[in-house]
Order: sequence, then structure tokens, then C-alpha cells
Amino acid sequence: MKTIERKILFVFCGFIIAIILVELITNNFLLEKYYIKENKEIFVDIGNQISSFYQTQNSRDFEDYIISVDREEGISVYVINRVGKILYVSKKRPNEEISKSLREIALQNRDMKGYTFGILKDSTSNTSNYKITLTKRLEDGNYLILRKSIKGIQDSVAIANKFYIMVGAFIILIGGGIAIYLSKRITKPIVEMSNVAESIAKLDFSNQVDYHAPDEVGHLATSINSMSSQLSQNINQLRADIEHRKQLFRNITHELKTPITVIKGYAEGLQHSVVDNIDDIREYCNVIVDECDQMNALVYEILSYSELEWSKTNVDKTSFSVVTLMNGLVERYENIMKTREIEFVSQIGTSHNIYTDYQLLERLLNNYLINAMNHVDDYKKIVLTVKEENEFVVCEVFNSGKSIPDEDKNKIWQVFCTGNNSSHSGSSSHGLGLSIVKTIADILQLMVGVRNEENGVTFYVLIPVNR
Repeated sequence: MKTIERKILFVFCGFIIAIILVELITNNFLLEKYYIKENKEIFVDIGNQISSFYQTQNSRDFEDYIISVDREEGISVYVINRVGKILYVSKKRPNEEISKSLREIALQNRDMKGYTFGILKDSTSNTSNYKITLTKRLEDGNYLILRKSIKGIQDSVAIANKFYIMVGAFIILIGGGIAIYLSKRITKPIVEMSNVAESIAKLDFSNQVDYHAPDEVGHLATSINSMSSQLSQNINQLRADIEHRKQLFRNITHELKTPITVIKGYAEGLQHSVVDNIDDIREYCNVIVDECDQMNALVYEILSYSELEWSKTNVDKTSFSVVTLMNGLVERYENIMKTREIEFVSQIGTSHNIYTDYQLLERLLNNYLINAMNHVDDYKKIVLTVKEENEFVVCEVFNSGKSIPDEDKNKIWQVFCTGNNSSHSGSSSHGLGLSIVKTIADILQLMVGVRNEENGVTFYVLIPVNR
């Protein structure tokens, strides 16, 4: 950040020095030319006025007039005859005379209306003094000469140059200190943002930029703070997801370990002829098949959960009657319930249309019904209910059994979590069914939940009515 401070200081000093140089160059090369140009118009105008006065006034008045011109305008006035003799002068000086070159220029001006204007060196002076000179022929044949020294403007240029250098040095000294102070004020939030950015690069999101000004730097600071917070949330979520994946892998390994062990034990029993009775052999084979079915079902549930969680399932929302969906579920599960000697009751109290993905909602309710069959108690009763409540179609699946402890109500939606309810023991559930329900609900933006009843548990899903 020191580089930025130096750059600001160098730019400021360079700007001041550039201004001073421009002033010096302008004074040395242009000011004198501008001064001469402006004086030319003044000389011509005064020359015309003096010519008019010369023709109309007497000599005494004319002398007083040119003396006032010299005093007020700083212009020396001469009138000479054809041979170069001075007839009138605005200010008499000892040994006053007109230089030979000026006399020649005056005498060469034979145009009654014209004038000669230029810069001539004063040869009568010991110093190199240049003067602005205008010569004009008067009507009586005499010549008017106006002269003004430019030494004053040259001295003024030198004084102005010294003044600019002194002022420039003062501005650089004072302004440099101000520039350093302001650069520190400007670079302080930038340094702070740089430090915060380095912390973010190291995955440390504890630091925030403490700068809240309504300018571009303030907006940048706010953006960095927002980015830091968002990255912190995303990385924490990623870490939680990685930990979740690790736990999922451990649970899958544990779930597969048991059936593999059972299958291996029964297969080794057959291999070593532990049993020779055909019925026992058939029983061993049946156990192996059952365990393979369990493993197959587990693998299917894992693939289904992974597919849903990673949003690989295409959502195809359509409008359909809830009665159509419920009749299909009832028809599918009636025989299964009878085989398991479960009392299955359906109560469809609304015929509204709903707008959602038919297959995903059907899959959600399938998992509810399978979960109910896995956890039904000895009373063996399952009730499928559909009703309308507050602009929602509510689908409920009740199964008789023990209630779910309050501390487990949030856990049951997690992968491989079956709660502490003893009624879950010995069930064929793998702990993925309700996780799939929750994932589908998130995809379809539906609300799911569970509540304990007097003699069982009810799982429900709320679906907006499609008017």
C-alpha cells in the first residue's frame, strides 16, 4: 500500500511542478509577445489622438498634453522634423537625441496615414534596453515617435518567475503533507480490505472491513463483507455436507455389513454341507435370497436418495385431481395390506385439483405408506386421509403404534435415523424413506411434518390448492 501513497504524492507534486513549468514557459516566451501585441493597439490609438491634438492646438498646450501622456501611460513622445531635429519631447533629458536607426525609420515613413511599429534597441543607453516604438508622419511633414521600454515587463517576468517558484515550493511542502495525510486516509480502507481478502484466501472469515462511507470504496467494503459472509456460509454448508457424506458412507457400510455377513455364513454352511436335509437347504437358500432382496432394496433407496438430493430428477408439474392419485394408491396397497393382515382405511374428503409433479408426490406418499407398514404395531391399522384446510389439500398417513419422542421428531428426516422408538426394531426400514420424503418436499416446495396421536403417529404433507 506504500506504493499507492507514493503514487498519490508523486502525482500531486508532479502536477504542481507541471503548473509551475507551464507558468515559467508562458512568462518567458509568450508574456512579452502578448504585452507587445496589446501595446500596439494602445500606441496606434494614442498616436492618432496626439496627431489630432497636434493639428488643433498651440505648441504650449501640445507640450502639456504629451507630458501628461508620458506621465499617465509611460510612453515617451517625440516630434522631429525632416532632418531629425527634436521639436517636441514629453520629458527632457540631458543630451536628449534620437538614435540614427530610429531617425531613418521615421524619415522613411512617407505615408501620411501609415505608421511603423516595432521593437528597437536603445543605442543611447549603456544597457541592453529594448523599446516598443511607433513612428508616424504628421500632416505638416514632421514625424511623431512614441517609445516605451519593455524592461519593465522583462523585470516583471523575472519577478513573477521567482514568485511562482517560491509559491510552488510552498505548495509542494504544504500540499505534500496534505497529500500524504489524504493518501493515508484513502489507503487505510484499501489496506484493511487487502488484509480481509488475504484472510478470506486462508478460509478465515472472522474479519470484516470496518468502513461504511457512501462512496465507491464503501460499496466495495460492503461487497467484500457480504462475499465473506456468503463464502463462510457456503463453506460451512460444504463442510457439513462432507461430514454428512462421511456419515452416510459409514451408515451404508454398516447396513451392508450385516446382510453380507449373514449371506456369507449361510453360503459357507451350504459349502461345507452343514445341512443335508432338503428342507434345511431350502431354508438356507431362502435366507440368502431374503438378505439379497434387503441389499437390493437398500441399494435402490440409496440411488433414489442420491438422485433426488443432487436434483437430477426432472420436475414436471401438472394439474391433476387428488382423487385420481389417491385411488391409485388405494388400489395398489389394498392387497398388500390384506396379505400383512393390516386394516387399511381411506378417507377422501376433497376432489380439488393440485398443481405439482404427479410422480414425485406419488413417490412421497408411497414412502409414507411403506413407513407406516414398517412401524405399525399389533393393532395393525393404517388410515390414508385427504382433506382441505386453509387453501391446502392435506394428505395424511396414520399408523397405529407408539408415539415418536419430541427429541426425535426432527431427526427422523435424516438419513439412516429411525429414532429411539422401540416399534422400529426389527423392521425392514433402512432409514432412507423419510429422508427421501423430505428431499422430495424440498424439491416441490411442500410442507411435511409429523404429529403424535392418541394411539399412533400421523405423517402429513400440505399441497396448495389449484383453483
